[in-house]
Amino acid sequence: MRVGILLLVAAALLLLWLVVGWRGGVDPRNYEVEYAVVATYEAATGRRVVEVARWVLGVGEENYTEFRRLTAMSEYTLYAATESGRIYTAMCVPDGGCGPSSGPSLPLDLKLSPFIKLPPGGTEAGPCEHLGWRGVVYRYEGVAVSLPHAASMSRDLDACIWRGVVLWMRAQDPDDVLWINATYLRPYDKSRHWQILNTVKKYSR
Repeated sequence: MRVGILLLVAAALLLLWLVVGWRGGVDPRNYEVEYAVVATYEAATGRRVVEVARWVLGVGEENYTEFRRLTAMSEYTLYAATESGRIYTAMCVPDGGCGPSSGPSLPLDLKLSPFIKLPPGGTEAGPCEHLGWRGVVYRYEGVAVSLPHAASMSRDLDACIWRGVVLWMRAQDPDDVLWINATYLRPYDKSRHWQILNTVKKYSR
């Protein structure tokens, strides 16, 4: 009798786990994700694919970003972290030290978004799957897209979303396509938040 009850409890817990949709201990309200940011565009020599950046994003009670721009002549790392409703940002450049992200000697200002903010009004466009998570594609036409390396642009946007988590985004205009693809999704890292927060508070104005 006791064995039967234990089996029923185990089955109920397994079903709950499947319904909630957590995998690998990932809570869709508290997670860390890394994105590869890749640009595809047509050049005189043909189609080019360039990895623009690697972007670590933490979402939870407090948020954090570490955005490493990889392209030549414009390399930098943008750090951002929230604390009690305030956003702190700083940027470090190779051989140039660190400073506020809006400083005149740095190639970025606070018009750019260190976190993902999807516009309202997306249209459901079908299912998607990435890294083993099944989500839904939402489509936006001619919306303003602001990312850590590019000011506000008007683009068509598709986003694959699992329980509020963006698994990939595709931003397209007539000249190029920008892909933002998750390379991993794992639990929120409190130590990384504190590390980034200490960095940005040191250099923020």
